[in-house]
Amino acid sequence: MNSADLPAKIDTIFQIFPRKQNIIVWLDYTNTNRRAQFQEAVQTLVRLRHGDIFRITLNADIRNLGRRNEWKDKGAASPAEYRVEKLRAEISEYLPTNITEILDADLPPFLLGVWASLPAPPSTAAHSSVYPVLITSYSDGTRMLTVTCVVSESDKEDKFPGSDFRRWKFACRGWTDLQMIYAPILSLREQYRLDINTHRGAKRMLSSFKFLPAADEATSLQALESYKLFIDTTHIPKHRRLRDYFNASHGWSGSVAVCRDMSRYPRRNVHREKQRSSRGNL
Repeated sequence: MNSADLPAKIDTIFQIFPRKQNIIVWLDYTNTNRRAQFQEAVQTLVRLRHGDIFRITLNADIRNLGRRNEWKDKGAASPAEYRVEKLRAEISEYLPTNITEILDADLPPFLLGVWASLPAPPSTAAHSSVYPVLITSYSDGTRMLTVTCVVSESDKEDKFPGSDFRRWKFACRGWTDLQMIYAPILSLREQYRLDINTHRGAKRMLSSFKFLPAADEATSLQALESYKLFIDTTHIPKHRRLRDYFNASHGWSGSVAVCRDMSRYPRRNVHREKQRSSRGNL
């Protein structure tokens, strides 16, 4: 399913799974068509209701705003100012007028600020609100920004998320609570070796290699700790504590819609099949 078609398909998804009360939606983008992505996100949020979970992944790689000396070729004063010019050409209606430069590490928090300032959809303007539960920026070769939020209606007796959710160590404290993750770049074999050891400490994980994934041992240990954070947060619906929270504390049982960028997943741009969706996993 193309992500542009998702808003009109949400009712159909619920019809396929009539016993499901809520839905998880993940818009997983890898390209930089940001105007369309923001529009699709808002149109999707309009269709969501109390207890639904919404996640969006955006490309936040600074290299997409100018390669090497492109800024010089275009006559810009600096790379930072040229990035603003490129973004203004892409999403001028969302860009603050007082922004003059974007430094090398500024794109993830900047895109987060743009996302948080988007106008509320009509259905969430009155008694409904969208709350962030996890915001991360990670890099597995390309830096990405992932925002996970929930839809909550103030007139509902069962508050969502409940107060117990704040006990989760990754629980988001607000729209500016961005967790930067620096995961080491590994081959598939090396990543598999790490994945089967993520339940262990960073030193035990490092001992499974015959090399240092970073400049020295201290930096390598920091990178592996960040990788453990990457695993725990990017696979949040599979995280046992969060899954148990939604199931036990809220009675959550939902289907899942995942829309991925076709340029990266040419054969997987569909919402998960019935058997898999019925388990409520991403």
